[in-house]
Amino acid sequence: MPFLSGRSVQSIQVMIDNKIKYVECEPWMHDHIAELSVMLYGGNIDDRKKSYDHFLCHHYSLKHPPIAVVGLSEKEKVIAFQMYFYWPYKKKDKYFNVYQSGNSMVHPSFRGQKIFQKMLSIGSEIGLQKKVDFFIGYPVPISYGALINDGWIKLGNLRWWTKVLRPIGLLKEKYKNVVYDKYEHVGLRVDINKIHYYSNCNEAGMRMINSLEFLEWQYAQKEKEHWYYEHQNSECMIVYKLSHAHGYSEIIIGDSFTINNKTNMFADTLNKFLNKKNKSLSNIQAISFASFNPSPSKIRGLLFNGFVPHKLTAPLLIKPFSKNIQLDKNQWEVSLGDIDTW
Repeated sequence: MPFLSGRSVQSIQVMIDNKIKYVECEPWMHDHIAELSVMLYGGNIDDRKKSYDHFLCHHYSLKHPPIAVVGLSEKEKVIAFQMYFYWPYKKKDKYFNVYQSGNSMVHPSFRGQKIFQKMLSIGSEIGLQKKVDFFIGYPVPISYGALINDGWIKLGNLRWWTKVLRPIGLLKEKYKNVVYDKYEHVGLRVDINKIHYYSNCNEAGMRMINSLEFLEWQYAQKEKEHWYYEHQNSECMIVYKLSHAHGYSEIIIGDSFTINNKTNMFADTLNKFLNKKNKSLSNIQAISFASFNPSPSKIRGLLFNGFVPHKLTAPLLIKPFSKNIQLDKNQWEVSLGDIDTW
């Protein structure tokens, strides 16, 4: 039986101790999902409500509906949520129907009942119905084991590369809670037309399609957070944001695009970017970039500009539904811009 909106899934067992009902997400549940998210992760409830309305009701989402599984208690209260966004990839002329896992949540009072595992199974069943080629995900540690048990395959981890600009300032911020004066960033707001253009100039390996409709959906709520820098020859661009996630002020690079992987172009662009930002942002302590399987030219550019590789971060997991999915990690190059949280 198809997975019908607002109805229990009948083709597999959906009740646990006759208390938990699994249904597809409906609009009336958005506020409850936002409340669960704030309870687990903090934040502003109104902002979270807007986010879920965007994720689930944006015209891109209506055209390409996400897979959204909700766990309801016997009182019809949302106690669990698992979503897969439509996240298409291509390799040369071959297109893949892909969904990215994200927004996994289970209320603490209901943990230990394998609810998340159940939602993953339901998600896989729906994926088969939708003729999905593969799921992709970057799980946090608490979710990792459940995805592996559900048949996901690990390709590797993204790794951080960092260039420290001001060591003393970094240490003061991180360990002495020194708060520097706020600054106004001067730069170019992210331009989805440029991302679309650059990402389609390089046909190597597995990559996100980055259609204009996808990029508009991805950046619609984040246009004031993301910036870009472009080489003067218009052959390379860097997409970045300002962050304090690591306990100090830094620039985090989410994506870089080089036309046809031109040799040394990334290194030169990164060098000019560093010189410009180091002068204009005196309170930035470091610049970081996270990547899985970066190209040789990207590694040379990072090393040339003084970036140091260090700890691993998000794991890259794939759940294939087709026998023709490329699982050779050498065909993949992933950065933070590939992840739904970027």
